[in-house]
Amino acid sequence: MQHIRFPLEGLPSFADSVLAPGQTFVWTQDKWDLHTEDAIKSSDAEQEFTPFGDHLIIENMFIQNRKYATERKFLRDPQTQEWYLIYYAAPNVIKQ
Repeated sequence: MQHIRFPLEGLPSFADSVLAPGQTFVWTQDKWDLHTEDAIKSSDAEQEFTPFGDHLIIENMFIQNRKYATERKFLRDPQTQEWYLIYYAAPNVIKQ
């Protein structure tokens, strides 16, 4: 939890039905469910990591044969070299 920057920008599940265009969403610490590596490994998720330089990594996780996806963005603090979660989009339908 100490490596998550709250309030955390992102999207809730099924954002199309929840958010109006242009509306923003943030996750708060009291509404956050901790994600565990075991849960990810036990699912049918496919993970893709895209680095942007040395300080930003975007993880896309595809679920149920790429029907749904989540996105997480991690930023490395240049002073401490620690990684922090800075964005989380919960599972949403992938538009084809």
